[in-house]
Amino acid sequence: MKQRERNIVSMDVGNMHIKVLVGSYSEPVQLSKPFFELQGATVPMQGISRQGVVTHKKNLTHTMRRALDALSSFSGYDIDEMLLSYTHPDICFFKKTIGLQDIQSRSSVHITEQWLATQKEKIQERIHRTHRHKKCAYFAIVSLIADGEEILYDPYEFTATKSLHLTYVYLLAPGAFLGALLESAEHIAAIRMAQPAAIINGALLSDRQKEQGVVVCDIGTEFTNITIYQNGVPAGVRVLPFGGNTITNAIALLKKVSPEEAEQYKLALTTEDSPLKKQDVQRINKKITLTLKKCLLPYLKEIDAQKDFPGGVMLLGKGSLYPAMDVLVEKAIGLHSFYAKTPYHIQSQRHTHQTAWHTAYAALCGAVARQDHGSAVYYEKPSFLEKIMGVLHTALKILR
Repeated sequence: MKQRERNIVSMDVGNMHIKVLVGSYSEPVQLSKPFFELQGATVPMQGISRQGVVTHKKNLTHTMRRALDALSSFSGYDIDEMLLSYTHPDICFFKKTIGLQDIQSRSSVHITEQWLATQKEKIQERIHRTHRHKKCAYFAIVSLIADGEEILYDPYEFTATKSLHLTYVYLLAPGAFLGALLESAEHIAAIRMAQPAAIINGALLSDRQKEQGVVVCDIGTEFTNITIYQNGVPAGVRVLPFGGNTITNAIALLKKVSPEEAEQYKLALTTEDSPLKKQDVQRINKKITLTLKKCLLPYLKEIDAQKDFPGGVMLLGKGSLYPAMDVLVEKAIGLHSFYAKTPYHIQSQRHTHQTAWHTAYAALCGAVARQDHGSAVYYEKPSFLEKIMGVLHTALKILR
């Protein structure tokens, strides 16, 4: 069989930065072996509003184009398709279980692949009707138990006569935001997959870790994506108001300096000539620990009262590069913390820690491993009425 080389770009769109990776491989791929060479580029945020690149669609399109142009000129690759991951504070996660009577009135049901596909369509239609002004950004059936027997991963040939419990999870993203993001990207390259970073980061975990129970903590510039896995499936997703800027602001208040100077102080902590004294660092670390405890601990207890996460906390994201962040997280919530590890090497024109590209790398791994050719994108262009309702909703938020 003749192999065809394809180059796919993975783009991680954050509130302040965009990270891009290119994966080059040939089809058919051998999934058990490394299949792509990686090169990276980070777009500096000059000329972009301090509120972030996602604030204005025009800025977003321009920044995406700059990111791809920089990567294309650096790597020499032609871009065929693009994978998107993103973070937004208003992402909502739901986990629901429906029973036999909720699915159909008959006392028994013959379960096949076609039956399950029909149920997926019905559930997604129900989600769309219930949440008209938001978009389903992720959907998955995580458990199917018929007459007490787990059959999700077995061939779908089973007749349930006593009980049936179908559990599914889904994420909702703000419609206007997701629409602007996808429309901006469509002007540049074909989109193969678009999912929230919180879900994409799961590709960095092994199946054993997901079964054990693990917390993925992706600390970005302004927000932290938290994804909890239990029994192999997502059990909770949340975006918390904590990030690298939180630490910068703490330094600015302590030293009474501008945020720009505070950022330089923070970056200098790993050097020998740090301007911060030992007592200053201890005070900052204490504040970080208290903030993490306030943000994280209640949510973990909400998911699991026993805090039963033997897999610990996996840290990634540029905010996790703060010195001894793993120790601070462990102090805050009492769980073993470790940094994500991936078998890749980034070549860049300027030195940047690999952690900055973890989510983009996870998108490449996850998409190819699942052979997911766009089925994860649940996006419809908003109707004229939906656009009007979106404008009114925004106006009401401003007036409040």
